[in-house]
Amino acid sequence: MTTIHPDHVHGHDDHDHAHDHPTGLGRWVTATNHKDIGTLYLWFAFIMFLSGA
Repeated sequence: MTTIHPDHVHGHDDHDHAHDHPTGLGRWVTATNHKDIGTLYLWFAFIMFLSGA
């Protein structure tokens, strides 16, 4: 009988996770994550509040 690893059943390979995610400023400039975009909106609103006050 053959043993199949659960990751291989769904087509996932251990080597598929080698994506280079940007870090630092590049993470924020190229953000597509909704949490990062929300954080950018909050920082922008805070900076505009300070500049307008």
